[in-house]
Amino acid sequence: MTTTGTPGCATGARWTSSSRRWSSTFRCEEAVEVLTPDIVTEGTIGQVRLSSDGARLAFVIEGSADAGLYAGPVDGSNWIKLVGYPSFSAPEIAWSADGRMIAYRIVADPPGYHDQVGYVLSTERGEVNRFDGQAFAWARKGVVIYVLDGARMALLRYDLDRGTSRRLSDFHHHYDAQFPPRVVPSPDGTRIAFTSRNVLEDTTRLFIAERRGGEVDGRPLTWIPGADVHVFPFWSPKGVSLGIYMVHEALDTTGLVLVKRLEGDGQIVYRRQDRDVARSPAWSPDGASLVFPRREGWTRLSLVDESLTLLRDTAAGYARFDRQGSLWLEGTDRAELLD
Repeated sequence: MTTTGTPGCATGARWTSSSRRWSSTFRCEEAVEVLTPDIVTEGTIGQVRLSSDGARLAFVIEGSADAGLYAGPVDGSNWIKLVGYPSFSAPEIAWSADGRMIAYRIVADPPGYHDQVGYVLSTERGEVNRFDGQAFAWARKGVVIYVLDGARMALLRYDLDRGTSRRLSDFHHHYDAQFPPRVVPSPDGTRIAFTSRNVLEDTTRLFIAERRGGEVDGRPLTWIPGADVHVFPFWSPKGVSLGIYMVHEALDTTGLVLVKRLEGDGQIVYRRQDRDVARSPAWSPDGASLVFPRREGWTRLSLVDESLTLLRDTAAGYARFDRQGSLWLEGTDRAELLD
């Protein structure tokens, strides 16, 4: 189903940030498009994701007999239940770059090192395969998926077309469902950023696995004090620089650091003595701004003049720029196009 416009935006208001460093403007936008799964269910619609070509939706239904992962055209003309069972629950789902497959993470019950990552063909019923993993991410090309596997203590690369797997780097992580690890490949696939937490050292570490010739070299980039920290690495459009968004539960602080060309300690571009929302930022395709969640809602940070603009008075969902450079907010029960 497609609708235009959304209520609840108090447009025209202006406010000033508590920090003297940034000027801020409230510009709560109405969505240009809102895509919601038009389906009758006694359950709850969970995560919703739009395919990269904008033609199909994937979504999760939880808490009913028809629980599972569904996909189909955005007009709702042919939803297919790809996989499911009454207890099915998937906090993360993602389309492959070519739209052929959809991967999802299933949390173990009780939670632990045996969380699993499964995948299906996006147009056919039935799970193709699954393997142990606490985090996953698709490569930007083909059907290659990167998985952080705590049981095998490794960052793994699965080529689903060839049916092969390769160990890229060691991965040592003390599991906590509230602070999952993250894995993010660069746009060109030559580097992979990933995180791990160490309770004994009370630190969270960020690593870079980089391909050098035919080998992959994993090295630590930095570490963050505290194990109870949400750490979200994200790449610049060309994959040269890395952003690190941190929400520290124990210290009640939020910070956003840019490490240009992966050199030095990085530049702090946003800092707040409060806990913002733990979601990954998105870097605009032109490299000029970042979109990230604050308590007030989704906010654009200009890297040119360091101004903050509140785009949407909700921080629910996940931000993503599509191939045309338009900004989508995808989350529970809907996907919204902002610009």
